Amino acid sequence: MLIHSAFAQEKEVKRMKITLGPPVVVAQAQKPGLPWGVWQFPMIARTGKKEMAVFFSRSIDDSRAAAEQFVPPGCCVSRDGGRSWRPAPSPLGGGAFGYKPVCELRNGDRLCLLAPPSQDIPSKQLPPPAGFCDHGYGSSYSVRDPLRTSPEVMGRWQLARLRAGHRQWEYLPVTLKDPDAGIIGFDPAGKEFATIHWGESLHMRLLELPDGKLLDIRYGYRLNPDRKPRPKFEAWCLLSADGGLSWKFHSILGRDDQHANAGFTEPAACVLPDGTLLAALRTESGKPGALFLANSADGARTWTKPRKVHPFGVLPQLLTLGSGVTVLALGRPGVHLLFSADGSGESWQGYTTLVHEDGDEVDGLSGSGVGFQRGEKQEGRPKQSCTCGYTGLLATGPDRFLISYSVFNHPNPAGRPRKTIMVREVVVSQE
Repeated sequence: MLIHSAFAQEKEVKRMKITLGPPVVVAQAQKPGLPWGVWQFPMIARTGKKEMAVFFSRSIDDSRAAAEQFVPPGCCVSRDGGRSWRPAPSPLGGGAFGYKPVCELRNGDRLCLLAPPSQDIPSKQLPPPAGFCDHGYGSSYSVRDPLRTSPEVMGRWQLARLRAGHRQWEYLPVTLKDPDAGIIGFDPAGKEFATIHWGESLHMRLLELPDGKLLDIRYGYRLNPDRKPRPKFEAWCLLSADGGLSWKFHSILGRDDQHANAGFTEPAACVLPDGTLLAALRTESGKPGALFLANSADGARTWTKPRKVHPFGVLPQLLTLGSGVTVLALGRPGVHLLFSADGSGESWQGYTTLVHEDGDEVDGLSGSGVGFQRGEKQEGRPKQSCTCGYTGLLATGPDRFLISYSVFNHPNPAGRPRKTIMVREVVVSQE
């Protein structure tokens, strides 16, 4: 369960002291029993010199949902370091542009790579699927060949950029050269259209490398030389040498065609204190799956074979603090933190739980869409009745950061449990 104490909690660990500030409510739903995906998946970013924002989903999480069912994400901003929050229009713009990871460069610029929103495209405007792949939730994705898809329906990618010292975001056209990246969609039976997902907001995370180049870390299905899709999700990297205006395929981060689940998904990466890279990969997909780590010592051109480090972890988050400590956030079940004291990512300690998932039913939250995604295999795992397990991390000092997360059963002013988006400050001091 969540620690509700108004006072900071301290946990002593070897070589470090971890101090948790009080949980702060960012936003809270008014209605009970919201389906899976609605008021979930929070993301935190610095969107101005004195402003930070938390974005969160207000749409159902189902690949089979038509694009017209998309609901713009929620957004709340803070200008006092995360102590208080208020609803606001997304600083990144409206619609699908409001829910993307933001990368802050060393020169103070902020960048965000924007994919076209999901679209319902008439089947006659698309090539036949090159194949179908099981994503683990009771149905399969269609995968199309970008080389056979008309440029007119490919969608427009953009780079959102906020220059240091400026207040207005600018939107610039982007070119992508990755012909083996399959176009993912869902082809509903009996319909004359396909719902195409050009890019998922949570699945493209930018990282500035020590040499100033930019890395875009993503996952999906890739095509073989015969133009048929590989059977499993895999993670890979795109590279930009011109500040994010053009991107080309760079490397495979994680691939396993024989993986027991759907493959490697939701990758995250950070630059370690020695300049090398550390990446984390999810494998849970409709049934339990372990969290993996991989390393690169050559600017992401090659990666070590992913190694299992934890029995679970969806949308893992990595953050290297100015002090040299590396933070790993993971969840489902619950929300947890791990720390690498020397920043190497080789050893982890200080296991800290922010939300405990005990699998119990929660009054007002027993709807069929709350605890599991449709098609998710329930064997061997607790019902997700307390949190979606997704988090976001934002450094606020050399020894501290904010973590955003969801709580499904936080009481509203009337004492009734409601889905709630929260943040909490964590201070990590070396002893």
